[in-house]
Amino acid sequence: MHPSSLRILRRFLAILGLSIFLVACAGMPISSMFKLRNLNPLETNPADIRIAIITHKAVTFSDGATSLSIGFESEIAEHNFLNVYKASLETNPPVNILQEHRGDNENITLFYLAPDAAAGMQQTQNRIKTIRQADIEGSGSLSISINTACFQEAKPKSLSASIFAMFDKEQGYILMNRGLDLFEVAEREGQQEFWVEC
Repeated sequence: MHPSSLRILRRFLAILGLSIFLVACAGMPISSMFKLRNLNPLETNPADIRIAIITHKAVTFSDGATSLSIGFESEIAEHNFLNVYKASLETNPPVNILQEHRGDNENITLFYLAPDAAAGMQQTQNRIKTIRQADIEGSGSLSISINTACFQEAKPKSLSASIFAMFDKEQGYILMNRGLDLFEVAEREGQQEFWVEC
């Protein structure tokens, strides 16, 4: 599992055997956990998934700055895998999304899974369904990672971010983390790998 993905919610279901992981657990509100309990990751349409990062306007992100990983863990080697799909930057995001959560000095960056990535994730979902239907023991995982970021201005003394995700259009965005320290993420990832040129 990618180092920047920390466990926020784990549940084992007899039918799905799927766990939910997201970037950093400490800032997830209980209300979001309840919403995630009703989420069926194997039935989520990958094309509907959106990842939103709200952080200081000095920070910018590019294609592939976030990624979504889905996999399955089993004692049987052929059923033990983790597939990573890089998210693409939404160049024309809706202007009204999540504005109530944005501070005066913050920007909202939106990501989605491009058609190739969405198709790949759907294939992985179907693979996990087949494994579960065969009653093979194991557990699945779904994770979102922040991989890179860059500064267009001088680094502030502190840098936090709020992470939202939408897995279902009707359910809308779920607050996954409030107050994620990007400096701590960079420390785990490695400063040179995380902070890239704009």
